[in-house]
Amino acid sequence: MTFDTRKIYDITSNDSLQERAVLRAKYFEKEGYRKLSDILPDYPYVNNRDNYMLARYITGRESTGDLYTEQIDRHKEDTDINWDAIYDYLDERRTYDNWISGDQERCDRILKQFESELRNQGSFCLY
Repeated sequence: MTFDTRKIYDITSNDSLQERAVLRAKYFEKEGYRKLSDILPDYPYVNNRDNYMLARYITGRESTGDLYTEQIDRHKEDTDINWDAIYDYLDERRTYDNWISGDQERCDRILKQFESELRNQGSFCLY
């Protein structure tokens, strides 16, 4: 399944939530990887804070709490998780002025310690 971005505008009239949902569709609906729309129904897809959304995406379960280091440790070998999308999404989210600072700090603090290991896993260098 792929998230239909036209639904966003029926779910919320809040510009910030609309922008965030469009970004989620951009990064978390790529073929060959786990899709956020396969985990979250429409309303949470649009309305969940990034901290909760990332925890759900990484664990592959709709009902989970905050994002924790243990979740990443447990799932970092899952080949259907698009780790580049997670980091690219967060990079782009930081360019918006509508991010909840506490949420941003939590996501950054937890994911930063894994970035060198998880980002660009598919790239390699030939010498």
